[in-house]
Amino acid sequence: DVDSVSTSTNRKVIKSGYIEMETKVFDQAINEIVIRTSIAGGYVEGSNITGRRINSKGSSENRSASFKLRIPQSRFEDFLLEFGNIGNVILNRSGGDDITFRYYDNEARLKTLEIQEDRLLEILKKGEKVEDIIELERELSNIRYEIENLTGTLKKWDDLISYATLDVQVYEVQE
Repeated sequence: DVDSVSTSTNRKVIKSGYIEMETKVFDQAINEIVIRTSIAGGYVEGSNITGRRINSKGSSENRSASFKLRIPQSRFEDFLLEFGNIGNVILNRSGGDDITFRYYDNEARLKTLEIQEDRLLEILKKGEKVEDIIELERELSNIRYEIENLTGTLKKWDDLISYATLDVQVYEVQE
């Protein structure tokens, strides 16, 4: 029930963050981010690193990198603090999306549908008329479709809750 969920410590929160930083030692900072992500038990979901370009005036433009990191939620807050040791953090933003009620609503709907599916299967075993069997199979097909959708949503949410998402932007600077 709603009261027990609101007082419960088992909140379902999807955490995310964004860090923007500068560094004079670009290659070292990039390596450090990847290593620390691994040590934290996380992984790099995506990255984009741009190299030096010579512009029309003949001078080179600094490099930049962007990462999408997935960090175990239990390590997320500590992991954010480590960026001060890698470079000059210019922006550090984090937050969470509390999906507790939606999560438990979907879980309850899933259980109800599974019970309905079991009942229909029992009735189907006893079915004798062809039109009844066809109707029951049609209804079972709809229920299974809904069960698959809810199961997929819950699995996706479990992943997003377990591993926070952190977007990191790194800029190379000379001074």
